[in-house]
Amino acid sequence: MNLGHGRAGHLPDYSFIRYKFLPAWGNYSYLYKDNPSDYYHAFCQMVYAMQYLHGDFAPFMRNHYAWDTVEPYREEIMAIFEKRRPLDSDDWKAFGEKLSGQEIPDFDISRYDQEYREADKAHKDDTFLGRFFLAALAQKSLVTNKIFISGSLLAGFSIDFEKKGFKGIKDFRILAEARINDKKHKAEFPEKTKTEREDKS
Repeated sequence: MNLGHGRAGHLPDYSFIRYKFLPAWGNYSYLYKDNPSDYYHAFCQMVYAMQYLHGDFAPFMRNHYAWDTVEPYREEIMAIFEKRRPLDSDDWKAFGEKLSGQEIPDFDISRYDQEYREADKAHKDDTFLGRFFLAALAQKSLVTNKIFISGSLLAGFSIDFEKKGFKGIKDFRILAEARINDKKHKAEFPEKTKTEREDKS
């Protein structure tokens, strides 16, 4: 939860900080950042998204949050967000174990390296890291497209992958190929795909 940076590029975007700054590019008007609140909003929105993926409701709606679901745990979550330390994996691990009743293994940054390295090229996207990389590319696609359609060329020229598909940009080619392969898999093994979803639930 402590990755990235805030609008003040020199200040790490830690979950516990609240600050204001006076940017020249903002006509010298104060901008305020309340990270604990922003992180809580993001948390509730992610829970809402996961509920949708779990099949709890349809269709997916933008700007919706799982306020009611998360409310019983609000104080614990905010306590983690507001704790002044850069790494909070242990706190999230303890919270996850409390919710699930299951033991969660310690974070190991190298845990999935071997699986990815040993997979042949045709199956790298099916590995844990491969799926993560595709998700990261999709997120990059979303952000660069939002910047582009705002009228800014700060992130370069962009297209909406979900609507246009592959248009010659390397990232989009990777995403397009992954989407095609995923559709082929679902067409060839519809029952297996259904079972995989049920197993995950």
